[in-house]
Amino acid sequence: MVLVNVFLFEVSVANNVSNAIIISLLATLAFTFFSMLISTVLKKNFIEPVLLGKIINYHLKDSPKWLDNTLGMLVHLFVGYLFTEVHLFLYRVFTPAWYNAILFGVINGVFGALIWYITIKIYAQVLKTQVSQYLIQLIVGHILFALFIVYMYAPPQ
Repeated sequence: MVLVNVFLFEVSVANNVSNAIIISLLATLAFTFFSMLISTVLKKNFIEPVLLGKIINYHLKDSPKWLDNTLGMLVHLFVGYLFTEVHLFLYRVFTPAWYNAILFGVINGVFGALIWYITIKIYAQVLKTQVSQYLIQLIVGHILFALFIVYMYAPPQ
C-alpha cells in the first residue's frame, strides 16, 4: 500500500514534465476505464482509443486492428497529456481544489464533446456511435479526469 500511495498520491506540487506525464497517464487511463465501463453497461462503443482506431483504419486501409488500436491509444494519451498540461497551468493560477477540478472538467468535457461531435458527424459511416449518450459520458469522463489530476497534483492533506 505504501508504494501505491507514494506512486499515486505523493506527486509533488512542482510542475515538471515527469510529473505531468505520470499524472496525464493515470488520469487518461482512469478516463478510458470509465468509458470502457459505460460502454459495457450500455452495450455501446464509447471507448475513445477504439473510436480513434476506427478513424485511423479508415485512412490507413487494410492496416491490422492492433495497429489501429495502438495508434488510437497513443493519440488518446497524447491528447490527455495536452489537457493535463492545461490543467496544471490553471492550477498555478487557481486553487487546486475539487470544485475547480469539476469546473475545469465540465469545460474540458464541453470542449471535447464539441470536437467529438464534429468528428462523429464527419466519420458517421465509420464510427456509428449514438451521439447524445456518447457526449454525456464524455463530459462525465472529463470531470473524472479532472478530479484525478487535481488529487494527484495537490493531494488533500
